[in-house]
Amino acid sequence: MQTYYITTPIYYINAQPHIGHSYTSIIADILARFRRFQGNKVFFLTGTDEHGQKIQRAAEEQGCSPQEFADDMVASFKKMGEALHISNDDFIRTTEERHTKTVQKLFSLIKENNDIYKGLYTGLYCVPCESFWSQTQLEEKKYCPDCSREVEELSEETYFFRLSKYAPIIQKHIKENPSFCEPEWKRNEILARLEEGVNDLSVSRTTFRWGIPVPHDDDHVIYVWFDALINYLSGINYFDENSPCQPLWPADLHLIGKEIAWFHAVIWPCMLMSAGIPLPQKVFSHGWLTIGGEKMSKSLGNSIDPFVITEKFTTDALRYYLSSQINFGSDGDYSEEKLVQKYNADLANCIGNLLNRTVSMIKKYFNCSLPRIEIEDNACQTLITSSRQLSKKIEESYHTLSLHEISKAINEVADASNSFIVQKEPWKVAKTDNEEYLQQIMLTLLYAIAEITLNLYPLIPTSAQKMWEILGFEDRLAESTYNRLQEKYINQQKWKVVPGEIPFPRLEL
Repeated sequence: MQTYYITTPIYYINAQPHIGHSYTSIIADILARFRRFQGNKVFFLTGTDEHGQKIQRAAEEQGCSPQEFADDMVASFKKMGEALHISNDDFIRTTEERHTKTVQKLFSLIKENNDIYKGLYTGLYCVPCESFWSQTQLEEKKYCPDCSREVEELSEETYFFRLSKYAPIIQKHIKENPSFCEPEWKRNEILARLEEGVNDLSVSRTTFRWGIPVPHDDDHVIYVWFDALINYLSGINYFDENSPCQPLWPADLHLIGKEIAWFHAVIWPCMLMSAGIPLPQKVFSHGWLTIGGEKMSKSLGNSIDPFVITEKFTTDALRYYLSSQINFGSDGDYSEEKLVQKYNADLANCIGNLLNRTVSMIKKYFNCSLPRIEIEDNACQTLITSSRQLSKKIEESYHTLSLHEISKAINEVADASNSFIVQKEPWKVAKTDNEEYLQQIMLTLLYAIAEITLNLYPLIPTSAQKMWEILGFEDRLAESTYNRLQEKYINQQKWKVVPGEIPFPRLEL
């Protein structure tokens, strides 16, 4: 069985979950569900990043310990996953003992390779981003290029990682393996920054205590980004030879937001090279969600609460919108108006209407039950062929992460099915004595709807499950595979639908 290891970034717990976190988790979940549905052995990891000066300060402001602050915030992120129907196999926390051990093990391996040394760091530091900046990078400015907040001058003893030693190697790797860093615009940006030259990276701090201690030097805690990136190894217990997940490495896909691409496409692989560990297969940076063209942020007061959206419009409505409306890899503008419009057009008016009309006619003309007969009509054969080609058609879109193309292809089959009803006018056929022809029409529609349902499953699992049950099946889609379910509906001798509430009621603002 082919394995597939997919990760989200671990989310920094300085603030409550917002729709940006939801976006990454939903897309990762869609990809994980698709791979499982294809019969792959999938390991889907997400989690939380809980160390650093920013967390220590936030805890002090609330009058609690950093661990208490972390425990409270982590509960919100786990709740977000449940609300969005995220099917992760594990949830890693950087305050867990398994993570601490893995971080210290990797730090020691890199140090043993003479790629970590002690020195004095003097420069500029952005506390909100937990990022270091040289005066050259900022020129005369005193503001972080990523978040526009004021940086702090910092001078302290630190351990450095020889990033400059490995920068030319990762630069060569990216050029020779363009699929390692995608999309193309982000790869070009990373390569351009590498051309400018890379300094060694400060990987420890002494001015605060909330972090993982440096092995054999408790005066230092490990830099939060060096710590956080290692979650992809600790989540599978990489250094434990007896771990059933250990063989999953290297990861197939690190799914991240574009603002942290440098850490994942440069710093992380350089750390792995130093320790002699294989590199992940792909780092893919998606764009930001914007409102009115502006990036969502807490400071601007325009962030969106995913809990509010799912309660107002359902989880599947949000999942469908984020996967179908936005060209994945680019920025995408979010609005409730667009969500409602997309949902109603594709799901309520097109697919929901198709399901409702078909089941209603089968109930009316055949008392919900149809025998399996040979389909001879050419128009029926054409629709059946196009619907059964759907899964192959969208498979490439999954592999290239062109996710908006998936819903487009599904709706093309649904549109063709609705047009087929208009063309065949089954209500007129029902008034003739040609019952077999009417059966062929109805079976053709059921075959098409079954394919639509199975291919919708990774995008909107709850609604697809309801559709599958209306089609008369009891299988749990999450526990089966596409091939097995397709074979089941094609080969059954009698098709008995179970009329029920169609899962796509129209939404109103």
